[in-house]
Amino acid sequence: MQTINHTPREIDRLVAEQVMGWTNLSVAGTRFGTTPEGKAHRIVPQYSTDLSAAWEVVEKLRQAGYQGSIDWNSSEAGYECAFASTKVPPQKRQSCRAATASLAICLAALQIVGVPISFNTIDRNE
Repeated sequence: MQTINHTPREIDRLVAEQVMGWTNLSVAGTRFGTTPEGKAHRIVPQYSTDLSAAWEVVEKLRQAGYQGSIDWNSSEAGYECAFASTKVPPQKRQSCRAATASLAICLAALQIVGVPISFNTIDRNE
């Protein structure tokens, strides 16, 4: 299984900004920002650890023309999420494997929008 060197809240911030369209995100402490609808001083959802929040990411990408899948394999103890645009060839498909479905969704979403995520240290909780 791939491992990452970003904390869950760092991933949440990247997803909020790069995938979901949040702006004016704080850089210290609890993450606050402005929602795409213009509501200021809102707490950034915990996309990487809360499956209902991660599903908002799936819905956002679906509305943008992406198809996705989530798969799990008991022998490999992990989840894989894949997204592909309906407007590009299949070789543009991005996928990622992680210990939880919500984290796999977030990492695949970041890859699909072109945010590089490195996979070279162990997962950390924060």
